[in-house]
Amino acid sequence: MKSVEEIQELEQMDASKFAVLLLGAPGTGKTTFSKSMHNFFDETVDRKHCMVNLDPANENLVFEDGENGPANTIDVRDLITLEDAMEEFKLGPNGAMLYCIEFLLKNFQWLSDKMNTILLTKKCSYFIIDMPGQVELYTNHQALKQIISRLQDEVGLRLVVVHMVDISYLYDRYRFLSALTLSLTALINLEVPFLNFITKVDLLGQMGRPDMNLMFYHGTTYGLKYLFFGEYTEAEQTVIKKNFNHRYSRLTKSLCELLENYQ
Repeated sequence: MKSVEEIQELEQMDASKFAVLLLGAPGTGKTTFSKSMHNFFDETVDRKHCMVNLDPANENLVFEDGENGPANTIDVRDLITLEDAMEEFKLGPNGAMLYCIEFLLKNFQWLSDKMNTILLTKKCSYFIIDMPGQVELYTNHQALKQIISRLQDEVGLRLVVVHMVDISYLYDRYRFLSALTLSLTALINLEVPFLNFITKVDLLGQMGRPDMNLMFYHGTTYGLKYLFFGEYTEAEQTVIKKNFNHRYSRLTKSLCELLENYQ
């Protein structure tokens, strides 16, 4: 039980407790982004911060201690690791990951105590939270949603989710549509402020220009369907009739309209 003084001090700090939670498929750059944010906070904006690793399979979240962080790193691997879950319960990597997140939810007090201790000692007021890449965690599983809800209610964090999309998706209209659909699913399921980031933009020089310019992908509220449907010659229509886009055109149009209307 916390003392009255501790509770009062935590309440006074409510206005300065923030967190960014990083989501995205494996390889989209979540860990690289979190390290870049650490360097930016530590060297540029002078903001005290704490790195939080909630990926039980991530062994690479290593930071150099600076004046403003991250001596306060919180690592879920101190509680449970993916390897331990796989070995103990004879699970595959995906099943073990779901078990680890459920285990974290069951032992949420461990995470809450670590965050509140850091807040009470005023070592930081900003948390950068790196998450696993398995999309099941935030599309059709409730444990992560409950963890986020408790971070807001019990720790008092003002939290925003950043969903990362690899720039290679821009070169395949169907992969891009899939990424947007996944993003919308996560947005609806998690019920928190939500941002989509396109990562690895530095690769544009090597990969060339995508179908549309970056401003189009930056804001796809209108015109998404033009990636799939436009004006075609008779020769082009003959080819299109044989491909996936034509055979499933009604489904594709419906998804485009759903995404456009929701945003």
